[in-house]
Amino acid sequence: MSKSCLDVKLNIKPVFCLFSHKYYYEGPCRMTGGDALQPGFDDVLNAKIVKGVMADLRASCPDDACTLLESAAVTATDDWDIDDGFLEKLMEDDVTADAYFVLTLFGADRVWREFGRKCKKPLIICPNQWNPMKSAYLFNIGAEVYVPYDWPEVSDYLKALRARKALAEANVLLVTRFGDTMALAGADDSFISLEQASATFGTSFRPVNFHELVEQMKPLTAEGNTTTPGRTTPNLTNDDLAELDAYADELISGAEECDISKEHLLNSLKAWKIVNKHLDAHDCSGCAIPCPDLCSTRRLNDEKFTFCLNHQLNNERGIASACKYDIAATLTMMAELCLSGHVPYMANTLPLVESQGSVQWLDQIPEQDRSAIEDTSNLYCVNMSPMMRKVEGVEGPVGPYAIRHFAYDQQFGAVFHRDFNADIGKTVTLARFSGDCRKLLVVKGEIVKGYGYDLHNCNGGFVFRVSDGYRLYKEQAKVGLMLPLVFGDITRELTLLAETLKLEVVSV
Repeated sequence: MSKSCLDVKLNIKPVFCLFSHKYYYEGPCRMTGGDALQPGFDDVLNAKIVKGVMADLRASCPDDACTLLESAAVTATDDWDIDDGFLEKLMEDDVTADAYFVLTLFGADRVWREFGRKCKKPLIICPNQWNPMKSAYLFNIGAEVYVPYDWPEVSDYLKALRARKALAEANVLLVTRFGDTMALAGADDSFISLEQASATFGTSFRPVNFHELVEQMKPLTAEGNTTTPGRTTPNLTNDDLAELDAYADELISGAEECDISKEHLLNSLKAWKIVNKHLDAHDCSGCAIPCPDLCSTRRLNDEKFTFCLNHQLNNERGIASACKYDIAATLTMMAELCLSGHVPYMANTLPLVESQGSVQWLDQIPEQDRSAIEDTSNLYCVNMSPMMRKVEGVEGPVGPYAIRHFAYDQQFGAVFHRDFNADIGKTVTLARFSGDCRKLLVVKGEIVKGYGYDLHNCNGGFVFRVSDGYRLYKEQAKVGLMLPLVFGDITRELTLLAETLKLEVVSV
């Protein structure tokens, strides 16, 4: 079955390496006096420490992203004792645990050092001013260790590791025509090697043939499809068609405006449904489809549909779906979904260059929208049709939308449009994994003007401002054109994700 990356949970094992003095004495390892020197006092204090840390950890652990396993604690003493039982207890859930949250006390050094050597999972150290003495050893032995500055950063690290796990467990459906790593037209900036992408992110890829897919958009005959004669294939059924007919009525009635016929809307819904059948069959969490390569077959023209609506509807339910066969964008959107819970929007991301006293506006931005922007410094725009209807998250409500058509003359290819003027002043985060799997570009912007709500084809979007448009353009040139975005500021979370993936972060 298909699954959203949001369904993935990170299993966290809290472990405590504690220390207790067995005897009363004073000296250079005792930094207190009175009752605190008496045997048994440390045990009482340790219990309070564990209780307090667990309360802070529960408060910092995102319920929708993580599962806290039962904590484990061992106590070393000033006999400097250690045995295999300590490590067995700390690592009793090692098969289930994705990462360990570790608190260690002064004196339990031998225990946690041995734990650090034998544990091959990520180690998140409990926030504490004294941590550099502990964490330096773990870094020195090559352990995967993270040292949060404070409890909010604990939460961010957990989200980042959850996103990394989701990428590693993901299968991405590739609707192909030629079977190449890259499309023949567009997305030259995607991954240059899927093997390298799998090695970096852990993601697997599941190709299906476009021509077979198209023939499955109608009920199967006794003879089978012409591309696969005599074979049983997951064609749409009459029940599927009835379901889609009702859904088309629902979408039309919910739209502020609808410029496409129900017949053509149904064609796009059929494409969405058959893609979902393959997502289910291949246990996929994402999808990439090469629009120009498929367009040139003329089958989209003959069948009167595009895949735009498929991308929009699947992104809304947490299944990252990219056009132009932009597999790098698919994985970027998956990461953004995991870190924010918001619906991603993938679009051409273009600088509005201000030079020699004029602005290089995009032709699709109407004059009245251009003139409404007084400050034209550091402007960028996004322009593409697969807009989101939900801006408050995957679990949020559907906002106002129109249904437009992609094809100008024949008016097929359903697309949702949003009036982004309702979002002026809101923060967006844009990002992209580089094609060589070495970098993550992270950008924060603010929406200043929406445009193109009434346009058709692959048009519409918004203008936004960044901190340094010139620098962004120079960095974007090394990474790629389309910078998938989500509403809100997740720049810190993306930066930590890059740390867990050992990628260079480029922030603008």
